[in-house]
Amino acid sequence: RLIHDVHEAYNTNVEDVLLAALTRTIADWSGAGRVLVGLERHGREPIVPAADLSRTIGWMTAYFPVMRAAPGEADAGEVLRATKETLRAIPHRGAGYGVLRYLRDDPVSRALAAVPAPELIFNHAGRIDGDGMLAELDRAA
Repeated sequence: RLIHDVHEAYNTNVEDVLLAALTRTIADWSGAGRVLVGLERHGREPIVPAADLSRTIGWMTAYFPVMRAAPGEADAGEVLRATKETLRAIPHRGAGYGVLRYLRDDPVSRALAAVPAPELIFNHAGRIDGDGMLAELDRAA
């Protein structure tokens, strides 16, 4: 039901659902109401539309911090919708964070350097198919 029903009902994807559940659980456990989570993704986001990454090899990773709120009075649907909206608002699915944070010396990079490091990293790579290969789940837009 988690993989097929929940994300379809909210027009989200499985990553949204899992991150919302994780956020709510950690926020409830800690009593903080919000959680700073490091998100790790596969790093092959199409940030340059004409770039063809299909012939590249090697392990690429995009990593960036995301502050997630999960106030105790919010229901699960509200947390899920807010998670979806937060993730959709991140330019290029976070692929430019490393350049902004580490390869520049300007007010933006200094502001990003001041953000504390997340104590929790979340990476949802997909699922393993019947052949033992990683198969990314269908994603809703």
